[in-house]
Amino acid sequence: MFVRIKKIQNKEYAYLVANEWTTSGSRQRVKAYLGKVHKPEKKQERSLAIDSMKDFRQILHDAIKWELENHGFQHNNNGVLMKDGILVHLNEGKITSKNKNTVIAINEGFMCEHTLNELKNFKASTNQEETSKRLALSTLEAGLKLPEEAFVQLFEKVFKTE
Repeated sequence: MFVRIKKIQNKEYAYLVANEWTTSGSRQRVKAYLGKVHKPEKKQERSLAIDSMKDFRQILHDAIKWELENHGFQHNNNGVLMKDGILVHLNEGKITSKNKNTVIAINEGFMCEHTLNELKNFKASTNQEETSKRLALSTLEAGLKLPEEAFVQLFEKVFKTE
């Protein structure tokens, strides 16, 4: 499955789509509506410090927060990141705007409830190379552009704990 963008009345909306083979060839089937797409500009490039004592989920949480802060998101008093009416509830894995699900298009990916949950629930396989490729794809699909050392530490945590 992948995220597909449709432009409707000059606004972009994201859908979760799967390719299915039929007798007439490949067809795309919409599996879920993900929300309106927002494209925040990158404001800064802070360095990402990874605490090697943290577990996979904590490192992932820090990496998502780092990417969003680089795009101008700020914390409110409730531990939620926000910018221009977009609220990112990291602990819940939800991204909303005006109480509706929304999608943040950053880097080459789409950060939304679906991609965040895919990352949070990532499981390593027994094959190290396959696991690293799937983890790299999952982080990119969620819009995370991690420094190499941060990705390596994230990979080591997920592969060693499985």
